[in-house]
Amino acid sequence: MLTKGLRMPKIVALVPNLRDERGHFYAYHLKAAEAAERLGWEYVVASNAEAVASYWPSNWKKVFKTPELKLCPKFIRRLIRNHITRKSITKTMREAIVDDSPIILKIEDPNPRLLRVLLCSLLFLSRHPISLWLQWYGPPILSDKKNKMLHFYVNLIKRMMLPPHKLLVTTQTEALALLWERTLDHPVSVMPFPSFPIEQVPVLNRQDDRILCWFAGPPYPWKKKEHIQSLLDSPHPAAKQLTIMYSTEARLTIGKGLANGRPLPAVLDHDRYLCLLASADLMLLPYDPGHGRDVATSGIFIETILAGNTPVVSDGTWMASELRKFGLNELIVDWTSDSLPATLVALKEDATIASRLEPMRQHYRHYYSTDNFTAALSELLATQYAFTGSS
Repeated sequence: MLTKGLRMPKIVALVPNLRDERGHFYAYHLKAAEAAERLGWEYVVASNAEAVASYWPSNWKKVFKTPELKLCPKFIRRLIRNHITRKSITKTMREAIVDDSPIILKIEDPNPRLLRVLLCSLLFLSRHPISLWLQWYGPPILSDKKNKMLHFYVNLIKRMMLPPHKLLVTTQTEALALLWERTLDHPVSVMPFPSFPIEQVPVLNRQDDRILCWFAGPPYPWKKKEHIQSLLDSPHPAAKQLTIMYSTEARLTIGKGLANGRPLPAVLDHDRYLCLLASADLMLLPYDPGHGRDVATSGIFIETILAGNTPVVSDGTWMASELRKFGLNELIVDWTSDSLPATLVALKEDATIASRLEPMRQHYRHYYSTDNFTAALSELLATQYAFTGSS
């Protein structure tokens, strides 16, 4: 715990890609802000300038602009965007610095370009004691050249722009921490991902008795949407019992097979997302472990467990390793099997799965709770005060 009498820091999270409630990051920052407030700390988010959400805290700022610049050569576009980003970072930090209280600047999944721009921004803020918190959600799966650039910029910032011991690096699992420690040559801490409690959420008014399956979120390459397309195209008789929900962004086609397809808007507000999550019978997660999913967590998977629903996953992923810990191997399926529709129907009809998922749900309710995140945040930030000399 922090020593009584120390000045509380202000955490400023730079999230240029936060544009709406899509994904988990909007909800994550709301819970991170709640944890900070519990500890008496202010948590400020600087998002994309065009961000839209149903609720926007008064101290969150819409900062980062993304001009099109289509007519400019690529090199000029890059220079202009770097300049705009640097000005946005500098302006945000200058507004945050109102006294001598410590500032912790938080950046998520930074790439070499953003670190280079950050280095330039810190030149204008070098007189104020700033700590830097870098958080990575996935593994360092970039090219060797870009990994070397990450190492170079992180260590340059650490040695030239920060006071001693003022660089924090976090990720979500021990396996990810080991990978990032090797890449950056710097200690990496494990931090839980706080999630909203998913209880007493209204569910959909079902019009039929089909099994409701959901392939949720944007169709990132590692999500292997082709497996969902194959499921929609399946002629297997069991497919008649399936309704498959998916984002319009996935651009899947329906009508060829026996399954019922239900496209959803690309952007769902948080309440609608929770309603669908609570309503789905099976969450379809055919992720490719070759895209770093063998060590990277999944917010949708975590929230599926918290909702008491049934995830169906690919072998070789972090999700599969989690399910095996609780003896739920049958939820790891072969997505290329012609009999996949029958497998999904059998999973829905297995009355034992819900009770066997309950111990996992209780474990996740604690680990991914705001209380646990608050405790981890307090411990993490206490390491910064240990070097300030404050009393």
